[in-house]
Amino acid sequence: MKIFIAADGKSLDSNIAERFARCPVLMGYDTEKQEIIEAVDNPYKDGTGGVGVQVSNYIGQKGYEAAIGPHTGPNATGALTEAGVKLFAFQGTIKEAISEFLKSLK
Repeated sequence: MKIFIAADGKSLDSNIAERFARCPVLMGYDTEKQEIIEAVDNPYKDGTGGVGVQVSNYIGQKGYEAAIGPHTGPNATGALTEAGVKLFAFQGTIKEAISEFLKSLK
């Protein structure tokens, strides 16, 4: 499964960002390979509006099946839910978030 993570940094020891769409780093993690598949600076974080929808579109275009971050805003929540992306709200490290998310699927 490919998971999108709203991250503060580019490693598994980094924290989940405090804001979903305006997170510093857009991270992707592959649960089968158990590795980060991308970690890029968020080009949308300083946008003046519609950032939640832009990040949601990015998540959809990349084929992510789930998204981990803080609570999402209404626009991002609606777009991601409509696209069938599982949402998981978490605060802590990325490593902890992935572990807790995977436990929640069982």
